[in-house]
Amino acid sequence: MSEVKGGATGANKRITWDPYGGPINENYDSHVALNSKFFAIGVGLSKVEGSEGTMPAARWDNVTDIVWLGLAQQFTDADQKQVQQLFEIGSDEMYSIPGRTFHNFTINGVLLARENYLFTMYNGMMNRIKKKLTDKYNATVANGVTTAINANKLNAPGTTADGKSGFFFNIQSPIFDRPICLVVAIANPEVTVGGYTDLVTAYALEKAYISNYNISTSAGDVVIYESLSGTYTRKRPLIVDSNTENEVAGGNAFELE
Repeated sequence: MSEVKGGATGANKRITWDPYGGPINENYDSHVALNSKFFAIGVGLSKVEGSEGTMPAARWDNVTDIVWLGLAQQFTDADQKQVQQLFEIGSDEMYSIPGRTFHNFTINGVLLARENYLFTMYNGMMNRIKKKLTDKYNATVANGVTTAINANKLNAPGTTADGKSGFFFNIQSPIFDRPICLVVAIANPEVTVGGYTDLVTAYALEKAYISNYNISTSAGDVVIYESLSGTYTRKRPLIVDSNTENEVAGGNAFELE
């Protein structure tokens, strides 16, 4: 910390620091830098009443389970706040008026012979609007797993293979009109308490919608990439308490094993 010395007016103030005396902020001197190993992206799920299945939750309050997205190669969470700048007639004075904030995210990953990201995120959505979609796609849903979809039906979300895995890619399907909740967690590499890795922070991307989905490859690639992007309504900080399995007053405890 550097003391600001001088009078009340900006012209009389002086800022000082020692560029030869070590780190400019001593709090950064002995800490481990965070990297992607300590970063996790997941989808919040909620239990389906009366079954062992789950379905995507729109808000953190309803989340009972998290499924982590594997083989993610890149993640971006971007906020943009509108700021209207105005001038006035008669002077050079400028005024800034804050406006609304918009949230956007992107996820890029590698495809394997497994569920792709859209299937992982939305498979359980069949449980939420089960009757309508099972009739529409002649789908069979058991314990939260979509075991069959008639891909010949108009705007089917995708296909299923062995009853346990599937590939969703058609975001025109009405199941993608429902919001989901994404979860971001950043672990602290320096602290492990009670068998759990302590968290630096965690937050939820509530009421998220997918607006773009892409699959890409080229002749020189040895993998196929998938990417998706979208918007969400609210960024909600989560109470992180990895040292207890009990509920934390004021919200849910978040544990990362």
